[in-house]
Parts: sequence; structure tokens; C-alpha cells
Amino acid sequence: TTVINQFDKTMGNMYQEIIRIERVQNERWYKQYLAHSQEFKKRLRADTEMRLYHGCDETAANSIIRDCFNRSFAGKNGKTMFMLCLN
Repeated sequence: TTVINQFDKTMGNMYQEIIRIERVQNERWYKQYLAHSQEFKKRLRADTEMRLYHGCDETAANSIIRDCFNRSFAGKNGKTMFMLCLN
């Protein structure tokens, strides 16, 4: 419910339907994220973290899950599916 409410607040009426929400997490990368997050909070003395809503089609989402996020493909997707990257 929290994710849906935050997404709706961000997107307003700019989407038609939420089909499914899934959490996808790579344990090793999550541990690295936690270490970096704590270091940033300590260094900046503030929590600057934000949520990212990534829109892509199902093929691209599966590729991201399988092969990680490849920035060289940026701008080649963005149709109807949304993958929510959460902390």
C-alpha cells in the first residue's frame, strides 16, 4: 500500500493501471548499498535518498533482473510496465 500511495503521489493520473509490484533484490549489491547509504548519511549529515520508479516493458525488466542495470541501454525502453526500485 505504501508503494502504491507513493507511486500515485508521484505519477498522479499519468498511468492507467498497476498490474503487479515485486521486490527484486541482489543480496550482495544490497549490502554494498547499505554501506554506501550509511556513509553518505554520515558524511552529509542528512538523508538525501529518494525512490526511483523505473518504467520499462516486461522484456527489459527481465533483462535488468537477469543481467543487472546496463546504463548503455538508457532511453531505449519505457512503455507500460513499471519496476519499482526500493530501499
